[in-house]
Amino acid sequence: MVRTEEDDRIYSYTALSRSTNLRDWSKPRIITPKGQKLNYSNPGNVVRFAGEWIICLQTYPRPDYRRGGGVRWADGTARVFMMRSKDLVHWGQPVLPRYNRVFTAVLPTASAGPIGPRSYPETAINGQKLILPWRCGKGYHIPGSRS
Repeated sequence: MVRTEEDDRIYSYTALSRSTNLRDWSKPRIITPKGQKLNYSNPGNVVRFAGEWIICLQTYPRPDYRRGGGVRWADGTARVFMMRSKDLVHWGQPVLPRYNRVFTAVLPTASAGPIGPRSYPETAINGQKLILPWRCGKGYHIPGSRS
C-alpha cells in the first residue's frame, strides 16, 4: 500500500484485509511501521511453520521521496524482513532473519538459462530448520528440492 502523507512524502506499507466471501473486503489495515528508510512492501506467501504464521517482506528505502519528485527505486539498504503471527490478525514487529549461509547448486529454469551455484539463506525458528526460497528466473527454487 502506498500513501502520500500531509507533508507530500510518499510511504510504502504492508497491509491486510479480511473477507468471508472473497468478494467483499475490509478496509486495509497497515501492519508495518511508517518510515521512508524502510518502506515495507512485496510481501511473500504466508506460511505455517513451528506453530506460527510467517511472512517475508522486503523494504524499499526511499529517503525524502516526495510527490512530484519523479520515480525513485530503493537504495542499497533494501533488506528482507520476517513477521510472525499466532492468529493471522495480530503481527509482531518486522525482524531481520538470522542467516547461516549454505552453498547449494541451483537447478536453472528453462527460461533462466544456466546461472550456476548460489548461496541460500537458511535460518532456524524455535530450533527447527527453515530454508527460504531463492528467486530463480521466473520460478522459485527450494534448496534441497529437485524442482
